[in-house]
Amino acid sequence: MANCKTDIGDLELAEIIRVLPNLVKKIERQGELFEHNMDAAGIRNNVDSFKDGLPMCRRRSVILTNNEVIQRECRKRDAKAADLVVAAEKRVEKAAKKVQTAAVKAAKVAAKAAKVAADVARAAAGANVANAVVRFEDIANYEVFEEGMVEMEDMEEIEEEEDEEDEKEEEKE
Repeated sequence: MANCKTDIGDLELAEIIRVLPNLVKKIERQGELFEHNMDAAGIRNNVDSFKDGLPMCRRRSVILTNNEVIQRECRKRDAKAADLVVAAEKRVEKAAKKVQTAAVKAAKVAAKAAKVAADVARAAAGANVANAVVRFEDIANYEVFEEGMVEMEDMEEIEEEEDEEDEKEEEKE
């Protein structure tokens, strides 16, 4: 007990020596002594820490070559790897949802762009037809061409007439 840093009284030391054979059987069977084994044996913990959760090198007592310890550590490693796989799958699903959302938005934008392009094409086709209309000088003022076009000089006169008609209607009211 020369390496022990905790003061242990004679009675406590006698109790540890008395329960030692039972602890030896447990460590042979499970490869490690856990906190609950020490508590059940009446050996006090001088530090408030959960030693079972510490890395192997900092635990109270572990037989590293014990088959039970090796299997337990392999199960822990496998569980941690499974958790990492699940987390990675969740990240992939989240990224896939973002990609799908972006694809839907892109499709909507593309549909709008196609509609605008079609509208522009129709307007351009209409403008070409309107430009192709032959204008004769003998056409009366204010006459509307087939494609709904009116000469610019005549538009001002038409607007003035419409304004006069609106004023007359307002006066009647």
